[in-house]
Amino acid sequence: MQIRHLVRGAAASLALASTLLAAGGATAAPTSSNWEISLSGESPAGSLRSVSAVDDDLAWAVGSKDGQGVIVRWDGTRWSKDPAPGLPDVWEWSSVTAVAADDVWAYGTVRRDQRLVHFDGTRWTTVPTVGPVDDSFPEVPLDAVPGRLFKGGDALYTYADGAWQTFALPEQVHIRDIDALAADDAYATGMKYPVDGGTR
Repeated sequence: MQIRHLVRGAAASLALASTLLAAGGATAAPTSSNWEISLSGESPAGSLRSVSAVDDDLAWAVGSKDGQGVIVRWDGTRWSKDPAPGLPDVWEWSSVTAVAADDVWAYGTVRRDQRLVHFDGTRWTTVPTVGPVDDSFPEVPLDAVPGRLFKGGDALYTYADGAWQTFALPEQVHIRDIDALAADDAYATGMKYPVDGGTR
């Protein structure tokens, strides 16, 4: 498997989607920059951490509201709380990645435990995960392609055919984002902690 690592000096913040989605609400409204605000007013989510789309009419976003994890689904017109059964209770869902309408992954935490779930088009199922809960950054990155899930944190983890594989990182390096092009071709970026006298 070909996995490329890039360690950078400062953590990236790809919060545009969260910023646009965190306002609340239901239907899309155009803005002057050709972005559409699709949540405003009352919303099933108080804040959102991650979003992933399959196409124009199907996307998932994850976050929390009032101390409970929330997963919302976009149907092309509005966002609503995901109706599929099987979700465990978490304090917050922090990452989501959608490969297809029947292949979606989400990661969340409750206390010092982590939860990983998979949606098969009908229901969510909890999948055993690996690695410790990251106390510094609960937003553990996920990215999936057909046949493989990539998970970040204090190591780079991949899941395929019911089994996890762990790729060790240099000491104190944490993966903060992943972009997978194929099951054997992915990029990961992160940073080193602690930072002495600036970023490294």
